This record gives sequence, C-alpha cells and structure tokens, in this order.
Amino acid sequence: MVLGLAALFVVASLTVDPADGVPIGLGIPAPPLLLLGLTWSHPAIEDPYQFDGLSTVPWLAVTFGPAVLDVVLHGAVMVSVGALRGRRGGPRPR
Repeated sequence: MVLGLAALFVVASLTVDPADGVPIGLGIPAPPLLLLGLTWSHPAIEDPYQFDGLSTVPWLAVTFGPAVLDVVLHGAVMVSVGALRGRRGGPRPR
C-alpha cells in the first residue's frame, strides 16, 4: 500500500507543471502516506511549510520517505524476530 501510494504521489507530482498552479491532486495520496509513517513524519505534519524551500526530490523524500522507512523498519524487525524464533526451535504462534 505504501509503495503504491508513493508511486502515485511521485507520478502525480512529476506530471504537474509548477506554472499551472497548486497541485491539488497531491492532496489525495499525501495524507495517508504521512499517517502511515506517522512516527517519522511528525515534523512534516506539525509545520508543513518548513520544507517549502526544498527542491522537488528532497521534498518528495520528506513527504513520503517516512512511510517507506516505517515499513522497512517493521519488516526488518519481523524478519529478525522470525529468525530468532526459528533458532530456538520452539513452536511459532499462528
């Protein structure tokens, strides 16, 4: 879900010409991405205008990067826990 929303966000942001005005379509995938990475995206939610001076790529990274980071960290923890449980030889909960 995060990768799909991130891809939609990147495509939408790269296809909008800045001369056309405010890209309102970016408001659709951005809030779910911020919420999915809430642990890491608190600065972007608290003061969204602090990143206005960034160029496109860093701004995109600040906007949807926290959600991807959150998913990667959760995946790493799940793999580590699974490896530790497998090493002990005990039954795995279902």
